[in-house]
Amino acid sequence: MIELEDARMVYGANVALDGVSLRVGSGECLAVIGESGSGKSTLARIMLGQERLTSGAFRRDGQTRTAYVAQDPADSLNPRMSVARIVAEPLTVGKVEGDRDALIRSAIRAVALDEAVLERRPSALSGGQQQRVSIARALVAQPDLLVLDEPTSALDPSVQAQVLRLLQDLRAERGLTSVLVTHDLPAAAYLADRIAVLHRGRLVEIGPSQAVWDEAQHPYTQALLAAAVGDPLPEPAIREHACSLGPYCTAEVSPCPATTTVPTLTEVGPGHLVMPSCTKIQGAS
Repeated sequence: MIELEDARMVYGANVALDGVSLRVGSGECLAVIGESGSGKSTLARIMLGQERLTSGAFRRDGQTRTAYVAQDPADSLNPRMSVARIVAEPLTVGKVEGDRDALIRSAIRAVALDEAVLERRPSALSGGQQQRVSIARALVAQPDLLVLDEPTSALDPSVQAQVLRLLQDLRAERGLTSVLVTHDLPAAAYLADRIAVLHRGRLVEIGPSQAVWDEAQHPYTQALLAAAVGDPLPEPAIREHACSLGPYCTAEVSPCPATTTVPTLTEVGPGHLVMPSCTKIQGAS
């Protein structure tokens, strides 16, 4: 349904995406994970059609209708508008068939909110309720692709779990095609069918969620996993001409092949691809 081929995005001297190729199938949820500066937000904007690639190809089926759920609902919901007007926003710009009022009420019920909230303003709602309103607004126009940008990071842990369960239920009920942009690997493993790991604009690992969670091969993915269970990520003290993975890599290989070659993704399991960063990943002793 959606495909990127050798996607490259450059802003001045900054390379945000560097040769990324991936595909999101119909009804699939792909999680794109990485730290700040990894390129994941740029990738989301490309998929939403907000930016055009510097080079490479971006393809999607026909007139794909996209929707977006922002990280912080407090910033994305107009405080002067009622919930009903907020949820109705996509209906004013998109060509959606059906009774407007019925669509709004259906979207609110789909996110497990009482219709009474339609008359309220965002300030009268909890953070979790606000994010449910954001999701309802995204769903009301019946999108073909839903892009979720850190949808739980601004919420309390208990509320995060509730919102993730809601998103999982909506996926099952509606067969939504979705892209989850996050730094939260446990959330990605819970919600997504596959996980794609970006590091400094490059795709370094991609595969089925369970395989990436249980058998992460790339040192950067392994560092993200370690951080998820309490080990802090190292400071990316990257020197010019040095391997960008130096702070994360546990291999002691000198000279490191990653500094002298351009690695390509290698299959290490069914649908599980890894960009070799050193001889350790390639299986050498």
